[in-house]
Order: sequence, then C-alpha cells, then structure tokens
Amino acid sequence: MRANLGIKAVKLDLSRIDEIQNFVEQSAIEIGGVTVLILNAAVTGIREDHDYSSKVVFEAQKRLVESASGFLRKTNGRIVFLTSGQAWNPVEGHEHYGKAKREVEDFLREFSRKPENENTSVFLVNPGHVDTRMHQEAMLYGKGAIRKISIKAKEDGLLRNPKTIGKIISKMSLAGKKFNPKTQEYDMPIANNEIVFISDENIKFEESAEKLNQVVR
Repeated sequence: MRANLGIKAVKLDLSRIDEIQNFVEQSAIEIGGVTVLILNAAVTGIREDHDYSSKVVFEAQKRLVESASGFLRKTNGRIVFLTSGQAWNPVEGHEHYGKAKREVEDFLREFSRKPENENTSVFLVNPGHVDTRMHQEAMLYGKGAIRKISIKAKEDGLLRNPKTIGKIISKMSLAGKKFNPKTQEYDMPIANNEIVFISDENIKFEESAEKLNQVVR
C-alpha cells in the first residue's frame, strides 16, 4: 500500500472474486466511507483465457458494486462504469470482451431499478479509442477486425491520451455532471444510466488547460 498527497493505492487481483468484499470494506474504513465507485478495470482477453477475462471484466465489477452498495446508499453515492461501443456492436476477435461489458451494463440497470438503490446514481462513460495497453495488445496479438480497427485508430491519430481521459472521468465522477461546451464548465447534469461520450471538444479544453498550467508553473 502506498500513500502520497492523500492518494492511497492498493494492489488487488480482481480475478480473485472472494477477496473483493474485504477490499471494499477495508477501503471504506480507511477513507471513511464510499461516495464514488469508478469501475475501470478490464483486460482484453486476447492473451488471457476467457475464464480470467470474464471474471475481471464482468464478475469483479458486479462484486465491487454489491460490496460497496451499502456504503453508497449512506452517502447518496455514485457509480461510474467505463463501457465500450463493443457492448452493443461486438467486434470480431474480441466478442467476449463486448459481451462482458454489456453484462455489466445490464446488471447496473437492474441495480438502479431496485427501490433501495434509488439514491445511488449510475452513469456510464464511453471514452473512445484510448492509448492504453489494451490497444497495444490488440495491434500486436489481436486477430480479425479488432486488430485492423486498432491499427487504423493509431494510423488516423485517434488514440486519446489516457491521462486526459482520466482527468475528464474524475471531474465528471466527482461532480455528477458533464462538460458543457457553451460554458466551458462541467455543469450539465448526467441522467441516471446515461452513457456519456467524451467529445473531442472536451479533450481540447483539458489539453489547453494543462498547457496553460504548465506555462504558469
């Protein structure tokens, strides 16, 4: 466990489903509750076996929500899930990944329908093509359409900076609001179970702000 500037990191293998509840409970004790749960972890399943990838991409996310739900109810908290266009449009060579993403989406919608969870908001984020290890693996080891799509995204300059995407997701998760291009603020309410697509304009705003901060420093 590392602590720095108020940030604490804990290493956890999400394929070990039985360890998740203890992780959530201990984390809640450490930080005094849970107000926001961001479901970001995933593996491609291109190099991992399907049993492992299914555990990480679907089962672990489900267990994280179930384990944190009691804490989130107490704080009127928020769940944010990083989804993918593949959840509804499976890509050849990566079908199991899209299937798992859709299963999480379905689970979260069912979670929201339960009366006891009415004060826990849920929204989903589609970040587009992000320059992560996942895309690198798809280009190097993928087969079929997933490899072609990933290579083309890189060639066309569509891979987004993961730090910029992470900053945007963090801001939306804390505020419960999305970027408004008219006001240049995060002041647009996000509906329950809405899928937010991160826009190029949002990315340009954050990149410009970062450049300005660097000049000031």
